[in-house]
Amino acid sequence: MTTIPGAAASLQGVWSLWRIAIITQDWKKVRIMPLFIDDQGKNFSLSARNIWDLLLSAEPVIHDYLGSQSSYNWYEYSSRVAEKQGQPQYQELLQEHASQLSREQEKMRYYFAARRKIIESIGLPEVRAYRFRKLEQEEQASQAELQRKAEVLPEIEPLLMLRIQGEK
Repeated sequence: MTTIPGAAASLQGVWSLWRIAIITQDWKKVRIMPLFIDDQGKNFSLSARNIWDLLLSAEPVIHDYLGSQSSYNWYEYSSRVAEKQGQPQYQELLQEHASQLSREQEKMRYYFAARRKIIESIGLPEVRAYRFRKLEQEEQASQAELQRKAEVLPEIEPLLMLRIQGEK
């Protein structure tokens, strides 16, 4: 049980801080989300942010620790709520990733189109045919690499969980 100076007396529940991330072959993007669930099981996002602000500005006082079963129950419930509450952040991360892939694909198209133009204008027909085959192989390898980058591993994990009781 933790008391935070400046917290309302009616504030009782579990506050937690969650890391939401997507991980790809060469990219990792993270969002941090506070979560507060009162003793009745209701989620209050504004209170979660306020508690986070209080924790950054005041020194919390730890009075007691929860038992293992109670801790586990709160963790399980908080995890389910965090997954629902974190959906918008996760979707935002996916959108950022999709935008980055789109930019990379556009650069790749431009690069290979420019290379094709150059190959078309220089050399004997046999040499051009050879260069076109090499370019096609390179383009296929680049497409395969881009597809590997599109594979996303979602991640959500708690960074901190506190049983909060407002100041009396």
